[in-house]
Amino acid sequence: MKNGLDHNGNYSLGNFLFDQYFPETQATYALKVWMDGDRLFRAEMIPIQLLDYRPVPAVAGMRQAVLRRIIDLSAERGTRIGIIGGHGVIQPSADMPAPKFCAAMIEEGLRAFAYDLQRPATRCESGAPAARDLLMRGDFEAARSGEARDRSWGIEGGMIEFVSDAHRGSGAMAVAATGDTPLTIAPKTFFRPVAERRLSFGGWIRVEGPATLQLLLQEQPKGMGRMRALESAPVTSVGTQQISSQGWHYIHFDIDRGLDAAVLPLRPLLRIGKARRAILDDLLFLAWDGDAPGRAYDASIR
Repeated sequence: MKNGLDHNGNYSLGNFLFDQYFPETQATYALKVWMDGDRLFRAEMIPIQLLDYRPVPAVAGMRQAVLRRIIDLSAERGTRIGIIGGHGVIQPSADMPAPKFCAAMIEEGLRAFAYDLQRPATRCESGAPAARDLLMRGDFEAARSGEARDRSWGIEGGMIEFVSDAHRGSGAMAVAATGDTPLTIAPKTFFRPVAERRLSFGGWIRVEGPATLQLLLQEQPKGMGRMRALESAPVTSVGTQQISSQGWHYIHFDIDRGLDAAVLPLRPLLRIGKARRAILDDLLFLAWDGDAPGRAYDASIR
């Protein structure tokens, strides 16, 4: 798991740990440091992801996840991280503006916080509520790199293949049934405890004919181990959506966990009925901020 960076003008230090059961730890970085004698001249954080246990470049949603984590944690230590060329940068000799973490429209009705990698210091324009994306890899742009494949998705009743026939970009996930039962796809493990009451699941699906989609939510109860919970913890039906024709279709489910929702690890499950094959792309699993307007990261660090 990546940590924030701290420097006192003489050194920089980062800790890099990885746990296959926590997808949040798979977004990390390589650290490159330039020294002028014993003085730090520049440090650059190159976003990488651990894909199939191998370090590969982080792109799209994974790059955003890396930058968000390192910038926020470093700010807590009084260290400002700038963004140049999609990399995080510390340069004590330069007055580097703080990047803005702004609400951006991702899909219809779905807004998520993101950095503008081309203009990272541009002031946020929108004050609308927004969310953080828990999936990180749902755009599937980072699902393949050389021989490495994303192993974070599981399936019941079928097989998974990553393809280039995407709704947007160059990567998508294809699922095909191997029997007569509906397909069910889900992250293989739970996301870390989620405190937000409101969640949303959305994205795009392409089918060859009519299909019935059902979104389920599974939480890991307190006192139950992870593996046992994945196998036997109850699932709650969020809702269904009918698709009547072939082609690409936008899907969107909203989840309200209630005012007294416990802070628990959880994961979404998408069940696909009737269709023998489907392609999914640009999936989002969003945890919404409260009802207050969206925020912007603009820490005043001296």
